[in-house]
Amino acid sequence: MNVLGTFRTVQSSLSHLMESEGYVLIVASGFAAAPGPYTSAYAASKAAVESFGRSLRIELAHHGVGVGVAYYSFLDTPMVDAIESDPAGMRARAAMPAPVRKTFPLEGAVAATVDGIARRSDRVMYPKFLRWQLLLRGLFGPRSEGQWRAAMPEVEQLEADARQER
Repeated sequence: MNVLGTFRTVQSSLSHLMESEGYVLIVASGFAAAPGPYTSAYAASKAAVESFGRSLRIELAHHGVGVGVAYYSFLDTPMVDAIESDPAGMRARAAMPAPVRKTFPLEGAVAATVDGIARRSDRVMYPKFLRWQLLLRGLFGPRSEGQWRAAMPEVEQLEADARQER
């Protein structure tokens, strides 16, 4: 849904964007740059959205169309509430570096998004540490894998326990 929904939305509005020399902001995630444990499908889909947005920016620039890609960390939303009520999700999250595993207020993301749209930004990021995460993704990803690998047996067991309870 992340990839196809984004693609279909942009595709359906493309003629209007080109006619108006408009701007579209698509939503990737900090997981596009640094996938973590228990997030493989989500991280892969958000990396695809990121690549789609970056490619689209190149393809549409000569039409005057701006394309931005938004990156967010854990935000205080119902989706994150669901993670916080899932023991496996929380164990996986606990294996992430401290700034990454924190839940951030939605208002900061909204303010960054509004500002990014107003400026037709190529990238919108909240919280600000994502700028470094994106810039240094090749360095931090491999360095974090060891602690994530160590957490996965427990994450899998918690997920299996939760399935049995359902």
